[in-house]
Amino acid sequence: MVGFNDLNKGTAVNDVYSSYELIIEKLKRANITPYIQSTLYAGEKLSGLNPSISSLNKKLQKLAKKEGLIYIDLNKGLSSNGLLNKKFTKDDVHLNVQGYLVWKNLLSPYI
Repeated sequence: MVGFNDLNKGTAVNDVYSSYELIIEKLKRANITPYIQSTLYAGEKLSGLNPSISSLNKKLQKLAKKEGLIYIDLNKGLSSNGLLNKKFTKDDVHLNVQGYLVWKNLLSPYI
């Protein structure tokens, strides 16, 4: 889960993406096959970050395709209307127990 905190502190989408590329390169060199998960959208309070998160996620999808990796879109299950669903968070950023259960269910086909 790289991305949210970086974007929140003002790091550019392209710089966050470059970090992903480096991490994936290092993992693959170590014979580890990574799975790329989408960066979660924020809720209403930090919704201004969501356009950057969306841009990053599009780049990550393309990266996964280019590298032959699996991309898991967590926002399909945890977000609606481009916002982290209120029932899965207490603070519009971090998941609550219900949110983590959804995340677990989204990951379980790959584990």
